[in-house]
Amino acid sequence: FIVKINYSSKTLTLYRPDIKFKMPKKGEVYPLQIENTKAYVEAGVRQFNGDSIKVKLVIDTGASHSISLYLPTDARLQLPPKVMEAYLGRGLSGDINGKIGRINSFSLGRYELRDLPASYPDEESIKAALNLANRNGNIGSDILKRFTVIFDYPHERMILVPNSKYSEPFYYNMTGFEISTPLPGANFYIVSHVIDDSPAKASGLLPGDQLININGRDCTELALDELLELFDSKPGRKVRLKLKRDSKLVNVEMVLQSRI
Repeated sequence: FIVKINYSSKTLTLYRPDIKFKMPKKGEVYPLQIENTKAYVEAGVRQFNGDSIKVKLVIDTGASHSISLYLPTDARLQLPPKVMEAYLGRGLSGDINGKIGRINSFSLGRYELRDLPASYPDEESIKAALNLANRNGNIGSDILKRFTVIFDYPHERMILVPNSKYSEPFYYNMTGFEISTPLPGANFYIVSHVIDDSPAKASGLLPGDQLININGRDCTELALDELLELFDSKPGRKVRLKLKRDSKLVNVEMVLQSRI
């Protein structure tokens, strides 16, 4: 199909592959490389030292980060001088650990996004990915959500139209904890990982805590994307959490902090 993801209206539209798709105004077209049913795009990154490098990225709409770069794939890729150890999530092969640091910019055609966090997974965590394809990393939803994205698979192209989020600053996990959703389809959130030297660690959060209430809002009324946006809203914001820990209710407070 031709697939349109409108992040602003949170709608997914499928078009028959044989229609003549009308190009939207302000849209820019990029070639897609389809390899083993996965879609790749070529983009540019400008590192902390000013070096600009062309990279091949798999498009991962399910990843919440902006961009992930695999250091072993290109000797020119370097860690920024300021990084933090991070739990990057869980893949098919298990937990993914690594580092987070900022790059100067990410460019795709005429669009350039600046000062954004990049993930650098440990080599052991991405061993399977390195063996599967010749790629330098992936592009996630923290970049894609700034556009309406159209995947025209029949013609092997991607179309981007910037939306109102295009110029918003990039933040990364300013609470310092990760959550899991063990009950598919339900707004049920469990703390899965707490990062050392973070607001979450300082406030006493523990893996296994269930999120009950955030700033007076019942967590069952918050979708996952709303929850993540709240945690990454702006540095200095106070967040009050009510948690369930071993059948007891616990109240904690933390201040969002940008650590990179």
